[in-house]
Amino acid sequence: MQTPRAATITCDRCQAVEPTGKTVQRSEDARGSTTAEFAVMLPAVVVILALILGACAVGAQHIALEEAARIGARAAARGENPETITRMVQGIDEDFTVETVSHENITIVRVSATAPGIIGQFGDLQQRAEASASLEYSTSKP
Repeated sequence: MQTPRAATITCDRCQAVEPTGKTVQRSEDARGSTTAEFAVMLPAVVVILALILGACAVGAQHIALEEAARIGARAAARGENPETITRMVQGIDEDFTVETVSHENITIVRVSATAPGIIGQFGDLQQRAEASASLEYSTSKP
């Protein structure tokens, strides 16, 4: 008894060998279909990959924004002036926009920036982070 062999394809004549041993001629329409499918799918894969990498860049920048806002709030709690806070925050990334708002003994530091990569270019996404702190000591007399 003969065991069936796996189907093999010879590329030079475009023939297939069935497990029964018969040779089958492939049609001319089937030639190049793999290349055409690859050519159609490649742009979609590239766009999806660009969006995934862009989302990772947005996430990383959001973490940097939060850290910059915390640094600014800690500086405000020490009593630093707004120019020093802005300089410290922009030391992380000079594209960050800093806004400092003071209410009584509490200072709020808001940091914003345009999202990086393809998402920021085409989506015009603005990212924001905010941190607040109260003064560690009061300079006013009771």
